[in-house]
Amino acid sequence: MTVRDCHGAILTSAEELLGVRTSFEELMDRALAHADQENHPTWSSVTILLAGRRDQATWTAAAALRTNPDPSSRLFCAEVLRLTHLFDDSDEDAFAGPALDMFTDWSAEETDLAVLTEVLVALGEHNDPRAEAALLPHAGHPDVRHGVRWRRDSASGRRRGPFLATLAGRCCG
Repeated sequence: MTVRDCHGAILTSAEELLGVRTSFEELMDRALAHADQENHPTWSSVTILLAGRRDQATWTAAAALRTNPDPSSRLFCAEVLRLTHLFDDSDEDAFAGPALDMFTDWSAEETDLAVLTEVLVALGEHNDPRAEAALLPHAGHPDVRHGVRWRRDSASGRRRGPFLATLAGRCCG
């Protein structure tokens, strides 16, 4: 069923190949039509495409969704912003600071588990003491799937910092 229902992903890829710059809003609508289907190809294609734009207009449009009452819109926002930072291999990484600031504040406020998962995963991708401080309150979650795992220094066995949030089934061992 998913293979037959990935027309949005095909369209997104074809537009990119043809140099058509589809609006953020149209791409978002395309992705949100599949928000209830985990790992849908259209959702993935859209979030990766938007993250790859790495421009201020896309960042601003995605960031505006942070306070949207719809959890699917907030999840979309979090994933686009996380991937924008994650895929930026430039020396400048212009979105690292804004991403860290946003995710740090957001982690203390988010109530939806799926959105919080993405926010904590994003924080786990920052090597910064502020990210670790924001992750600490989530380390003692009673459901082990919703806690933060810590990487260990293999030589000493000491905690080195957050590795990755393992919320809602994201398990890193």
